[in-house]
Amino acid sequence: EGLLRDALARDANFPEALIALSDCLSRLVVRGSVESAPARVMEACELAFRAVALGSENGSILATAAWTLSMLGGLHDQGTELADRALRLQPNSAVVRTGCGWSLIFGGEPERAQEHFEVARRLSPLDPRAFMTQTAMASANFFQRRFGDTLECATRVLQQRLTWAPALRYRAAALAHLGRLDEARADVAQLLVAQPSCNLHWLTVYRFRHRWM
Repeated sequence: EGLLRDALARDANFPEALIALSDCLSRLVVRGSVESAPARVMEACELAFRAVALGSENGSILATAAWTLSMLGGLHDQGTELADRALRLQPNSAVVRTGCGWSLIFGGEPERAQEHFEVARRLSPLDPRAFMTQTAMASANFFQRRFGDTLECATRVLQQRLTWAPALRYRAAALAHLGRLDEARADVAQLLVAQPSCNLHWLTVYRFRHRWM
């Protein structure tokens, strides 16, 4: 965060630095790593809008802005519009596909999101961050109420990243929906070790278009 702020102090109209700082703040918020989350969310969204205004032909910028604005800002129509634009510009980018897919998760279109995650996985089969795409697949399956598939995806992630909090959240929720409550409780206990800030109030930072469950 500090280095990105230094870069913007030197050039306030550097779109790549603007979107990188927006993305950084968004990730700090969703990981529960910052205080004053509402102020950070507002700043992340403002930075995303500035980056889009300056980098309107950069698909990666548009895709990253799309997920921040949809996920944290609740601006689902704008997020979907940016995702569609990003995909027209860079359809063969795994980064773009993944960012757009996440924006569609929060915008209420998990089926479309899953299609983009599957394409992203094919585009970048050796991606060292493949566990993040697999987590995205868990999310897409969960919001289609495909809890067995959610469990499978999340378990694959946790075989690589034992304490990856997003995968633990989805696996615990899937297990609960499948009636496997003791296993779900065990995952919740592990989640609270990995991410002590995780609780129902903190989870309201996510902005979904629909009430899913």
